Amino acid sequence: MNPSPVTASSLQTGTPISILPAGGKRLAAAMELKSSALSIDIPAVAALDASSTPGKAGHCFSQNLPNWIRKTSIGGLLSLRYAVDWMKMLGGLCLWSLIFVPLPKALSTRIEKISAHRFLTGPKEKPDLKFLKDTSLRALVQERYIDMKQVLEENRESLAKAGLKLDEALDKLKIHAWHIPAPPGRPTVVLHHGRGSNLMHLEHVMQVFRQKKLGMLLYDYPGFGRSGGIATPDALNKSGVAVSLYAKSSRGLDIPLSQQIHVGNSLGSMVGAHTAHVLEQMDDNPMKALVLVNPLPSFKQVFVHMRDRFKLGWLLNENRIQVDMDGATPLRHLTRTPVHFVRGRNDKYIPLRQVQQMFEGVGSLTSSEFYKNSAQKTLNVWEDTRHRLGERDYQHLAQSVEEVAVGTPRGADNC
Repeated sequence: MNPSPVTASSLQTGTPISILPAGGKRLAAAMELKSSALSIDIPAVAALDASSTPGKAGHCFSQNLPNWIRKTSIGGLLSLRYAVDWMKMLGGLCLWSLIFVPLPKALSTRIEKISAHRFLTGPKEKPDLKFLKDTSLRALVQERYIDMKQVLEENRESLAKAGLKLDEALDKLKIHAWHIPAPPGRPTVVLHHGRGSNLMHLEHVMQVFRQKKLGMLLYDYPGFGRSGGIATPDALNKSGVAVSLYAKSSRGLDIPLSQQIHVGNSLGSMVGAHTAHVLEQMDDNPMKALVLVNPLPSFKQVFVHMRDRFKLGWLLNENRIQVDMDGATPLRHLTRTPVHFVRGRNDKYIPLRQVQQMFEGVGSLTSSEFYKNSAQKTLNVWEDTRHRLGERDYQHLAQSVEEVAVGTPRGADNC
């Protein structure tokens, strides 16, 4: 469409002016317009261009980039949906891996712990019962501080049998936990939360599980919330074991493993898998069930997937990653713990094929006959569910846990 001629009268009266599309060609075309006695300078054209689309701030910068730039690493960085969160995570993860200068062992160990702590820890606020909005729920919650060292010391021989070594650094380490007692005869859900949360973000989770008349035991990992210590993979794994043993102990909550359903979400899936493996090695009676929500096989595999997704292979090398956790290997060593996987179709952090590999690998190293029963190992894929669960997802999760509690878990489920 040809542009309307620009005249002095049109500028004075404020009539709409049509010019060519934005960019350098527009300027050239505007300068070539043959109007009778009017010359337009560059600032005037820019002003007209800005006022031609009132109410809009302009197009997104990344959308104006050529396709070949958007397909490169630069384009990937410009279009990162989770840029802030992932840059913080990768920054902490690479802090130690980018140090090439040899350091004394004590100093290098300290730096590695700080690097892991920065990578693992989530929100900084301190959980407080007075901030719970549901007053009836607040009245049910029993706040506890679990002496992690004492619990592990009481089970030293059994832990040694399971191959778990204690660390003197666990002295005076307290694990902050909230407990909601279960009605008589009902199981208790032990929740291993994800990286981006602590007890302050789990009020809705407590509400939906309470509606199903299930008990709840929630806790913060070392370095999270009000729990002491520094967050390292070893500390997180041991905290899951300590909380389970405390719940089982007669001096704790006196909840047998047969009445404990462990639910691990994201980061918590690796803690839950490690806990199930250790408890099997220690006790003839495994936990009632292990439910893994959006599970992670390892930090390294998630890192590689995200790196390849945004084409950052030229920048980051997974072989230099020192901070890692393994959620797949403990599952391969299981022999008699029912394992149920829940994975969101829209989870962008880990591909579905890797979750399927974890599912197929359960009990593979022990050649356990237990998992040949389809009811003891299930994989459910939920449509329209992302890595971070929403309100509807928690309702669905509570229903799935209820089915596990009564012994009727569904098999392959595409919700």
